Amino acid sequence: MSTIRIADRELREAAYRALRALAVSHGEAVVAAELVLAAELFESAGLSLLLREIRRLPAGAESVGFVREGEYAVLADEAGRGPLLLGPLAAELALGTGNPVVLQETGIGPALAHWTAHTHATPFAVAVARHGAVTERFAAGADGTLVRVPVHDSPAPQGIESGLVLTVPDEIPDGARISPDTAGGIHVNAADWRAATEAASRFLVPENTPDNAVGRPS
Repeated sequence: MSTIRIADRELREAAYRALRALAVSHGEAVVAAELVLAAELFESAGLSLLLREIRRLPAGAESVGFVREGEYAVLADEAGRGPLLLGPLAAELALGTGNPVVLQETGIGPALAHWTAHTHATPFAVAVARHGAVTERFAAGADGTLVRVPVHDSPAPQGIESGLVLTVPDEIPDGARISPDTAGGIHVNAADWRAATEAASRFLVPENTPDNAVGRPS
């Protein structure tokens, strides 16, 4: 696999512009771009998530709902949005209700835990369910700490074969800390980067507009 080194700012801006080119709102695109960057840093998965999200973005603006299943809620989206857009909605639902929320998507667990905890200044946890069992669990604190929590034959919520289970723990459990090394930039898949920058090039804005402020400190 051929790779290329880029700056985190380049990845964030490319993700933002690629989504804006498909009529994603400014606020949603800013958050999704942060998740792309985090997913690339933690699991080298940000660009692939972005490209999949672009391919499945709905043409309309159908609303997102949820179905309650006992003690947890399942986020439902008939339009077929991906985890970059649905993840923050699921996290905010979990934070707002204090109850577990299931997002029937995978591939964004560490990034979503980290972004949610950092943005909302509260501990947050994401468990990854596959084939009816929890195979991975991540927890993050408001200080940016992200840990991989040991999993001991934990079943997934009843009726959930695959997805992410979002919860709000009282504190961060013990686990192996995940600390990506960003010195010298990020190495990404070259073909994915070309596809992302091509998608981003379709969104052009005049200078000195709010859209040029993505990723910049306020």
